[in-house]
Amino acid sequence: DAREAFDDGGTVAALTPVHGAIEALATLSQGRRGSAEIARLVLQAAAAAAQSERDEMRLYLETAIQMELIQGAAGLPGAPLVSATEIAGDLWLQVDRYEDARQVYDDAADRVGPSLRNMVGSARASSRLKDVLEACRSYGTLLETWGTRPGLPAEIAEARTYVEHVCASADVPSG
Repeated sequence: DAREAFDDGGTVAALTPVHGAIEALATLSQGRRGSAEIARLVLQAAAAAAQSERDEMRLYLETAIQMELIQGAAGLPGAPLVSATEIAGDLWLQVDRYEDARQVYDDAADRVGPSLRNMVGSARASSRLKDVLEACRSYGTLLETWGTRPGLPAEIAEARTYVEHVCASADVPSG
């Protein structure tokens, strides 16, 4: 819903479902640290991104990431499905802040290990920064790690296409 609101220019009406989810999560978390509060902060960041409020987005993301780190250090679960750090990378990529996106995805890889989401996000950010060497390295690592998945996820097809067309024509050394 937040992504659709972003595409629609971040109008109040478009963000109504997002704000409804934020209120539901606020009720669930009741201000306590935990998965519901982390998810609420991430949704607040997504709503801020849809409204082009970058400073507010950064604040929500940094708070969610710190809360997730504290939860992890205490041996408690962080975000229920996707790391707040990875979502932060997605949001920075969506708002064309590629350096921020790449840094956050790389941080996510250090914190939660390599995942399809953070690997393809880092590769996309590098590509958009026109850092062909890093993009080729990232897409190559993605293929080595995830390229044998059953079916053909869009991310694997994207990586193969990039490596075959951009890396091969740029004569980028492998490895």
